Amino acid sequence: MENNAKDDLLADGAVETPGIAPMENNAKAKKIWGAFVLIFLSGLLLGGVIGFYIGQPPARPNTKSPSFRQHIFDNYVNELALTPEQQQKIRPVVDKGVDRIQDCKRKRTGELIEIISGNYDDLKVFLTPEQLKKLEEMRQKTLVRIQSRMQEKL
Repeated sequence: MENNAKDDLLADGAVETPGIAPMENNAKAKKIWGAFVLIFLSGLLLGGVIGFYIGQPPARPNTKSPSFRQHIFDNYVNELALTPEQQQKIRPVVDKGVDRIQDCKRKRTGELIEIISGNYDDLKVFLTPEQLKKLEEMRQKTLVRIQSRMQEKL
């Protein structure tokens, strides 16, 4: 009789381990996998929190700053060992390049504002009058934040 019950349990896919009943073995395996998953998820969470608080985005050059223009110019002078005559000739080229970079940033800001405004317009059809009022407040705050950040960078 005892062998029949044992055979039935083994037929269900359980693996026989000496000294441990098949049901206990299955429960033990689930506990082990659960522990592994828990350790992995806690490491992932802890790593994310630490990375968020410790990590800093890489510094970007401030293209508005006169020192940015000078930095670019000095880089050419030093790396290429330019003569004073060459330096006079490339100064307007460097200034023009920096101006183009700033124009590109302005255009991207305009496109970004258009996308955000279009997205808000698409949302309006789903909202109540109270939600529309809040959405407009959100839109204004977002636009002000974007414009102020771009003024700082340009």
